[in-house]
Amino acid sequence: MRLIFALLVFLPNSLRIELPEALPQLTIHRILIVLAFIFLIRNRNPAQRKWPIPNIGLVLLFGLSQFVSLLFGTHFVSDFKGSCDYVVEVILFYIVISRYVQTECDIVRLLSSICYGLAAVAVLATVEKYAHFNVIENLLPFSTRPWYEGDITSTYPHRILLGYAMAMGAPLALALSTQFKEARQKRVMHFIALLLIAATYFSMSRGPWLGLGLGLAGIAVLCGKAMRRKLMYVAALAAAILVLRPGVRDTIRNLYTATFDEDSQKGGSYQTRWQLWTVAWKEIQVSPNRFLFGYGPASTESMDLSHYWYGTEGWSSSVSKIGYTSWDNNYACDLIELGMVGLVLEAILFLSIV
Repeated sequence: MRLIFALLVFLPNSLRIELPEALPQLTIHRILIVLAFIFLIRNRNPAQRKWPIPNIGLVLLFGLSQFVSLLFGTHFVSDFKGSCDYVVEVILFYIVISRYVQTECDIVRLLSSICYGLAAVAVLATVEKYAHFNVIENLLPFSTRPWYEGDITSTYPHRILLGYAMAMGAPLALALSTQFKEARQKRVMHFIALLLIAATYFSMSRGPWLGLGLGLAGIAVLCGKAMRRKLMYVAALAAAILVLRPGVRDTIRNLYTATFDEDSQKGGSYQTRWQLWTVAWKEIQVSPNRFLFGYGPASTESMDLSHYWYGTEGWSSSVSKIGYTSWDNNYACDLIELGMVGLVLEAILFLSIV
């Protein structure tokens, strides 16, 4: 099980068993989740008849809202595949996690396995950064990942996804360092945290950087004085790098400045993400069905919304034609795909978990 958790965050989604286009693809991640579920079923305690699964009612209810959106959807095949993705990658995976985690030690084992898997991703990202060698591109020639020249992606399909994975792993590694008694284990987690922070920078994306900052701020509040002392060392190291490596400082400053420059590509993408709320709201008001249930899961992959950007040059003019990758506003995307019912249920689910 620990190996499965590590592989889930490490392996690329280009590892898959290709099926006909109308069927959901058997990616390595979905296969691993199913194998984990089978493993838990075969090794369950016969005396325990029920699985205590927190919030499972809301998880299933949100899944039901996606099924209803599928029935009212505009592209049955892609909507059906989107619903299947949720069943396997969210519901089944959630059940697996809830069954595996029985004690606090189980949580530590699970999260440490994930950190080891992310560390392997970060090592490959570091190699790619300085040796200009991408493992996926060179060892898996059948990979069709759409990356741009110079982007650091490691085993992930996009640099921003890599950045967010690293940004989520770094606070976990630091928090886990407080759970181990042996000094060697603590040092390993400290090293992994620094490695993941560096790989977050390699993504060259503002979102992961901001997410990393928020995550570190969160553990500073929740994990006590010892953690805040560690974070002071991390901050001192970051400050030293900014002084010794002016190129790093300039890169961060330039990206921040470009975010609020509407004439730049970065500024255009930032403004477009806010505009997507307006686009989604206008599109769901065409009928009561669309307002309540949207256009169906994954329907944005085939939508042509180019009329909202007529007369706009550059990045924003093509944003509506490149499918889901343009919907960097995830909640606006959920609004247009699942309608008000789906978005409200999603909000209730997340708030209940918090």
